[in-house]
Amino acid sequence: MKHFKYPLLCLLAVLLIFAFAAVATAQEQSPAVVVEQLVAAMDSQQYDALVNLWVNQEQGSLRQFLGDPDAKAKALGLHSIKSAKLLGLKQLPLEAGARYGADTADFVSEYGNVSLFYVALDLRVRNESHWGFINGANYLLVVLVPESNQWKIALMPQAPVAELNQDGYGFGNDAEKKAIERQKYFEKTGEFMNENGIVIERLAASPEQIIEEKGGKDAVRVADESTVLTPSDAPSTATDEHTRPSTINVRLENPTNYQYYGQSAPFTKSIDFYYYVKNVLPNEWGYSSEWLDKSLQSGALAVKMYGWYHVYHPKWPSYNAAVKDNIPSSNYFPDQTFEVVSEQDRTTQAINAVGGIGVDRADGLLFETQHWQGYEREGGQYGGTMWQLGTKYWAEQGKGYTYMVHYYYDYSPNTGDLLAHFFYY
Repeated sequence: MKHFKYPLLCLLAVLLIFAFAAVATAQEQSPAVVVEQLVAAMDSQQYDALVNLWVNQEQGSLRQFLGDPDAKAKALGLHSIKSAKLLGLKQLPLEAGARYGADTADFVSEYGNVSLFYVALDLRVRNESHWGFINGANYLLVVLVPESNQWKIALMPQAPVAELNQDGYGFGNDAEKKAIERQKYFEKTGEFMNENGIVIERLAASPEQIIEEKGGKDAVRVADESTVLTPSDAPSTATDEHTRPSTINVRLENPTNYQYYGQSAPFTKSIDFYYYVKNVLPNEWGYSSEWLDKSLQSGALAVKMYGWYHVYHPKWPSYNAAVKDNIPSSNYFPDQTFEVVSEQDRTTQAINAVGGIGVDRADGLLFETQHWQGYEREGGQYGGTMWQLGTKYWAEQGKGYTYMVHYYYDYSPNTGDLLAHFFYY
């Protein structure tokens, strides 16, 4: 058998080389390594490498934004980052995605597999912004999906640090504790502070804006059915613990929208919050007489609180934006734009009817009030996603918005398996 010795050794060496190459390739494409590559690309401003780390459907938008001279001149979103260092990385269970506004269930449906990380970064930036990034510790969620046999980034929202820590996923350091204090102060007052305690943005709605949302001083309000509560629904959130935002930053990617505002390419715009809700609701729900008032009122709450949540936890900080004007955010079209549906009397009346009423978790934390078309029948109870057609069905059965909010959001992943709860502002 001696004459087989060297050929066998050569074959073994070749196999070992292929084995190590396969392991190296798997390591390079692991989700955690992709996050590390993202941070490296941020640190070096290697934008081509950064774009290539994202899913195909996002690459065009990112490339356009990173090539936008106005966004660069104003140092918005990713353009603001001068240096980046990874401070901490934790993989989260997929079911945590809905709890923290990360859309993991939707991505599982689309891609079949998802990885979710809680990431702490030390950044140095040119322009501090609540909608984007600040100097010092920044906390993000990174959602990765398999695409063309590689892990790609699908979403990178700001992380709700207080909720993550409450659920035992925190890093447990002083920087994170200070971030929690700033988050709670921001949600209570509408004032966003940087690490030095300097208020860099004020987003609290004015008394006049709240009155406008309620339909004006002389508006005749409908009976507030949310005051008819069972003992378990008793309010646990004081009026002053949540501040309604005055504006919302929206990434306008639909040509109809950015052309309406006189632009030739997608851009991020600050929009009056009440105006935004008025021009989203008729595009997410119906507005004809077939849609009873109670259905539209439940929709008004879902649309309002979805935007409200993402004002405080921006979904698209890369673009200096809370939300986009399309799916996977909410469909927004302003002022009867090119005959596209926008503000309608019936939907605005529904918004006014629930003006001054908000929805949070029973422990007082805000949550993402997800909603989708669904089906015109029972279903989706405690799933965390309000069915638009389902609210039409329930309204025809005589149910009001209180019933519908509890039906869809109670005990769901979105509410941390707690009851949904109404608060007043």
